[in-house]
Amino acid sequence: MFDATGRWLAASPNQRAEHSQVRFNPDHFGSFTEVKESARSNPNSVLLIACSDHFEGPQNISGIPFERLLVIQTLAASIAHREEQGGSQELSLILNEYPIKHVIVCGHLGCGVIRHWLRKQDRSKRNAGHSPSHHPSQLGSKTAFRMSQVRNAVESYTTMQLINLQSHLPVQRRLQSGQLKMHGWLADDRTASVKFFHPGRRGF
Repeated sequence: MFDATGRWLAASPNQRAEHSQVRFNPDHFGSFTEVKESARSNPNSVLLIACSDHFEGPQNISGIPFERLLVIQTLAASIAHREEQGGSQELSLILNEYPIKHVIVCGHLGCGVIRHWLRKQDRSKRNAGHSPSHHPSQLGSKTAFRMSQVRNAVESYTTMQLINLQSHLPVQRRLQSGQLKMHGWLADDRTASVKFFHPGRRGF
């Protein structure tokens, strides 16, 4: 669920409390230069988790050919928390099968999945008699949300996926040993520019 500004809130109070208390270790994050060097030297060392409606966007923004990346595309680049059923299986398999050195979680501002979730939440609010949080302009039958709402939603949701990523024990072990680095990317579909996650301020 999202608040009025578009910021993602975990579904349960317990999850919200956990997410608010999580702190990122800057030593667990790598640079874009490191990603490019790693992909150039070993095509199986970089795992990119991107949105399923981003199509070839991750390749365009990274400048790294797809054949040099391992790519998983899920709805809104979602990663299951380790406590969710089956949440750790796919990641564990990939980490065990390939010499992964970098994991990138890439959200994008043109995310149709996030916009769908925002519209769905607003419809639920209207049905419950609450005021919707969207801007009053309309695009056909679809709500035209403020860009600031969409940006807040994508940024906060991508941050939550980084929290979910580091909840997995194989990831934790590799982060602590220095064998693995995390990355959060926020792509602007219109300009192909990328903002990078800063662990110290928990933002892009």
